[in-house]
Amino acid sequence: MIQEFRFAKYCERLQLTLQQSLDHEFKLFCKHRGVDVSASLFNLTFSEPQSFSQYRTIEIDAQKANLFSSIEGVPYLSKRFILQRYLGLNEEEMVENERMWKEENQAGNQPAGSATGDLGGMGLRGSDVDSFEPTDVGAENANDEGLDDLPTDGGDADTGGDTGVPDDAI
Repeated sequence: MIQEFRFAKYCERLQLTLQQSLDHEFKLFCKHRGVDVSASLFNLTFSEPQSFSQYRTIEIDAQKANLFSSIEGVPYLSKRFILQRYLGLNEEEMVENERMWKEENQAGNQPAGSATGDLGGMGLRGSDVDSFEPTDVGAENANDEGLDDLPTDGGDADTGGDTGVPDDAI
């Protein structure tokens, strides 16, 4: 990682030495091409070199999280052991994590419409469930009694579907 840091600093030094001459040459190029822009309106600058060490840290954290989630449900391994061994947490970090988890998950700390309720996993809030009115099942069955008169063989009954022939052609 120290080599990466040194290389990034080397790239920054190269950028600083090239920046002024490229800025000047680009402005001359624009003037030569007929682009009428005042040279004092802008200055060309390079973006900072990427820090690959940050990407590497993110990659390692993602791999640790995947490993943790795959072995989290193993019944014969302690969660504390898994946190220490596979996530690399020390004792202080585990205590801090536990304290923060308790703060975030206190019963009085959650909003009424949070997803931790019985139907929250399905996207329903408590207010949604309260607004539902019970359905009278007896009334629905009474409407179904007249269905016996309908033909069930699909023979001569008009289903009301589209025949594919325009009405004026019949």
